[in-house]
Amino acid sequence: MTAKNATRGSKQAKKPTARTRAQSKRPLALAGLVVAAILVAAVFGELAVRVIYGPKFRPRPVFGVGDKHLGWRPAPNLDDTFYGPDFSMQIRTDADGYRLGELGNVDYGGNIMVLLGDSYSFGWGLSTNDTFASRLDALIHTSSGARLVNLGVGGYGVLQSVDRFEMFLEAHPDARVRVVVVQHCINDGVDNYRSLGYHTGDWEVEAVERPRSPLHIVNMVRYARLVAEAKKMTPSTAKKLASNAGGEDLMWSYQRRNAVVKLPSHAVIGGQRIHVADATHKDNLTVGSPTRPSSLGSVQREVMIGSFNVLHAYCKQLDATAVHTFIANTPGWYVDEVGALAKASAASIGCKTVVTGIVPENAPIPELVKNRNSAGHFHAEFSRTWAEEVARVLHESNLD
Repeated sequence: MTAKNATRGSKQAKKPTARTRAQSKRPLALAGLVVAAILVAAVFGELAVRVIYGPKFRPRPVFGVGDKHLGWRPAPNLDDTFYGPDFSMQIRTDADGYRLGELGNVDYGGNIMVLLGDSYSFGWGLSTNDTFASRLDALIHTSSGARLVNLGVGGYGVLQSVDRFEMFLEAHPDARVRVVVVQHCINDGVDNYRSLGYHTGDWEVEAVERPRSPLHIVNMVRYARLVAEAKKMTPSTAKKLASNAGGEDLMWSYQRRNAVVKLPSHAVIGGQRIHVADATHKDNLTVGSPTRPSSLGSVQREVMIGSFNVLHAYCKQLDATAVHTFIANTPGWYVDEVGALAKASAASIGCKTVVTGIVPENAPIPELVKNRNSAGHFHAEFSRTWAEEVARVLHESNLD
């Protein structure tokens, strides 16, 4: 055989057959099938989430944003539906982030009533027309033409509520405030204590990017991860989650700066000098304790007095009446102690004030709650009765 023929034979031996070509393409085909299967699964998953959960996981703005003085507040110009584990709530806010009721925006040139409080006042778990504030707004508007401004925010104590009221007055100096209703709750003392660092400026907040994906299934996975983290959280994780409200349903977009923060050792609020000792920290983080089952903690009490002094000074300046009232699940000792502190503060400053007991009285507490996973907040039917009773108190005091 010549060298030329040998070379030709070698080339023919190396020429790929049809079988060889098919085998070489098999990995590419398998990869294509995998990619196609993933795409099909993603499409069906997206459709399934939309069918099962409706609009719960669609793109929308976050609900809560950070504030350098208050810690957190509702975002401005909201008009959307937000979701918890067992409820949905349609929320509208104005340009300042104040929650709106059925009657919409408020004309500050007319007589207005301001509502301060926490998530009960805000109306957590309830949609726009069903909140206590919306019901009360409609009632006082019908009786006198006045309007109600809802400054309530979930998690606030009296201190943050008064700070928010101060910011409201700075933003709207010509507002004709005639009545300020402070809706008290049993956890106000603890919340006052927890927010001291925001009030003094010792704590900072920072934005946390929580973008909503156009894909509902991606948002659902993010939410599920947050829920899973919350269920297995350690005490340190609990503190972290508490600092940014747990990220429920991706509703919050802030967190407290730095992992470890300490309460300020001193503060002056409304002329009240407050000393915070490490030895009393645990006691002041409780509503009651074995040593004081029916009283405020030492620092809780001082912060409460200082907050009242600031509020009553503003009310005196505005010639407005401060109304202190208590939600239906407040224990009697708390009503007595906080009510006495409010009366003493108002008297020392010369502010007109009305201090009620529990409103409405003798309410059947177990029947008030529908959304137990939303921290036991009152349902729409109770909000109607609650607003009617508060409106009655205001009318009898010639404040409506």
